[in-house]
Amino acid sequence: MLSVIQQPIILSLFRGEKNSSWPPPAERLIRGLTLRRDPSGIATLWVTLQSNISKMPGSTLAMKLNAYSNHLIYNPTAESLSTAWTDTGAFTSDYNYKIIIRNAYLFHWAGTPGAPNIGVSAAYTHPEDVKDNFIVLNGTSVGNSTILGFGHKAGTREITFFTHLLNNPNMAITTR
Repeated sequence: MLSVIQQPIILSLFRGEKNSSWPPPAERLIRGLTLRRDPSGIATLWVTLQSNISKMPGSTLAMKLNAYSNHLIYNPTAESLSTAWTDTGAFTSDYNYKIIIRNAYLFHWAGTPGAPNIGVSAAYTHPEDVKDNFIVLNGTSVGNSTILGFGHKAGTREITFFTHLLNNPNMAITTR
């Protein structure tokens, strides 16, 4: 059971894309930043994320989370969108985007190495506050969120999303 949930924060994220892999912004931003294929529902994505983490090497949950973080950083896939929480050090390329998520909820990881789960609300409001890997939602639970992200304690404090990031009243995506 979750304890007190922090107020949502505004996340400003950055992403660069190569023109050989993605269409130009005028086409890409009609809906927002979409994955190459439609993701499963959020509940299925959550179960898949938990399973993928539990299969990572390591005897503790922290070790498995760090292994999964490294896996995502070094093995990007068509089923995810990588972003940086800081503009400094963010990947830049042919097309560069700024993503504003106005109602982001951040959570610590909890559970066991074989059963990672959502933990208590994380009070991170700035990238430099991050001490561990974390979960990003736009709702107070997986069940009432439309986005699912894995926050990395990497040099740029990256967040990998497993859902589309669509333009809507709580999310804005622009070129930078």
